[in-house]
Amino acid sequence: MKIGKSITIIALLFFSTLVFCQRSIAPQKSRLVLKDGTELDGYLRSIPTNVDTLIMFSEKSRGKQKSYGVSRIKYLNVQDGDLSGIWFPLHINNEIGEVGQVWRDPCLLQLMYKGKNVSGYLGFDYWHGWRCYYKPFNQWYAKAFYPFKKMNKHRKQLLLQEFDKYPKLTKMIETGEISDKDISENPFVLLKELDELLISN
Repeated sequence: MKIGKSITIIALLFFSTLVFCQRSIAPQKSRLVLKDGTELDGYLRSIPTNVDTLIMFSEKSRGKQKSYGVSRIKYLNVQDGDLSGIWFPLHINNEIGEVGQVWRDPCLLQLMYKGKNVSGYLGFDYWHGWRCYYKPFNQWYAKAFYPFKKMNKHRKQLLLQEFDKYPKLTKMIETGEISDKDISENPFVLLKELDELLISN
């Protein structure tokens, strides 16, 4: 019993250390807009991830950091640095090719594609790296569909499972009309095709 408790405590300490180490980033000039209308110009000090419910923000690049709950955020505009782009709070489902579960709390995702019927986002996963998400406009959450990695047999199978309700799209993937290289370089090319299919329907 004592050994089991010790292992649990060690695991929790390791996880906490991992989270702390991975959150900090070089200050990135940003504008934070809250749902209550507050607008803050300053610096993003932590990387938004798919498990964090808070971000760290400061008015000056080396100033005092303050935490902001993701649920309070309307959007985050990162204006320079590696995370440049517009980030929105969304509920997410991280499973690819499976039904999965929607996380209770929203997280910040970076908008990468906006079509007439579907939007595409990029989010950082602590364990798997960057993941691509899609959100049809009639769906209340964003669903992971591809890790931002090179295509291989396993990833293609998961991709086909994820989009199995769109047979025209899966056929384009299977036949190579949308090539493995194109998907590897820019997975959101799939959403452009999906959007056109949804428009035609």
